[in-house]
Amino acid sequence: MTGQGGKQMIKDISVVIPVFNEEANLDELYERLSKILVSITPDYEIILVDDGSADRSFEKMKKIAQSDFRVVAVQFSRNFGQHPAIAAGLSQTSGKVVVIMDADLQNPPEEIPKLLAKIDEGNDLVFGIRKKRKDNLMRRIGSGFAELVLKRLLGSESNISAFMAVRHQFVEAFNSCPERNKFFTGLFTWLGAKSTGVEVEHSPRFAGSTHYSFRKLLRLLITMTVSFSEYPLRLTSWIGFVVSIIGLLLAARVIIQKFLLQITVPGYASLFAAIVFFGGVQMLFLGVIGEYLARVHIETRRRPDYLIRSIARKGESNGRQ
Repeated sequence: MTGQGGKQMIKDISVVIPVFNEEANLDELYERLSKILVSITPDYEIILVDDGSADRSFEKMKKIAQSDFRVVAVQFSRNFGQHPAIAAGLSQTSGKVVVIMDADLQNPPEEIPKLLAKIDEGNDLVFGIRKKRKDNLMRRIGSGFAELVLKRLLGSESNISAFMAVRHQFVEAFNSCPERNKFFTGLFTWLGAKSTGVEVEHSPRFAGSTHYSFRKLLRLLITMTVSFSEYPLRLTSWIGFVVSIIGLLLAARVIIQKFLLQITVPGYASLFAAIVFFGGVQMLFLGVIGEYLARVHIETRRRPDYLIRSIARKGESNGRQ
């Protein structure tokens, strides 16, 4: 938000919400969210980012924004993904504290005061820890893998969600990071945010079905891993070293049997199996290296993470890139 002369107006709270085909949820989301926010402070803003929805999500977002000066509706030119949508929302915020949540109401707006209370205790970053997941089986399995990676890479709590609150200074630092594939949870932690978690309710979706497939979760898992850790490369080196030692020992055993013990070594089947096995290991390692090279390639291309088609506020609607 800007005031007269283009000066940035500081808000108490900013809420960033990525939206993808959530037309059926937006009215309920706005009603419940605005009700809880106004009970905390009148000085807040809601940033809704439409990630290339195929339904009428942006039309509904625009209507809400044009009826409430505290709501901003951002529209992407196409679907870029949840994390670019959150990054775009963060770039529009001015709140002293920024809350990130989903649009499906699985993160109940009524739980926001719990996050803010932990911020008031001196924390920079507060994760919502779900008491009990209300997702389907495949989503729980995929999210479970992602949480294991987070715990390994970032030392985070288990069963956390994208429902969080963070101080604006860390949002500004996040916005200044030039890298692509900005994984906001990892970057906030890497920047040194003092973090904690608080238990929050996790509700079933208000309407519609999840848009996060197992494939998308797996892709996010790979991105998180290669963006914040060299552990896969080190693991590859160690496995290669161990396999090489085993290979040398087996070769020594064959030589001893052949020349010292005069034992003919049969086993074409076992030799073929060994070749296939080690060939597979080599291809796996090349794949790991390839993932890191792909990220380097993405960084060097310097393409934008997203393109904003338009931004709607009360009294104005414009296209912006």
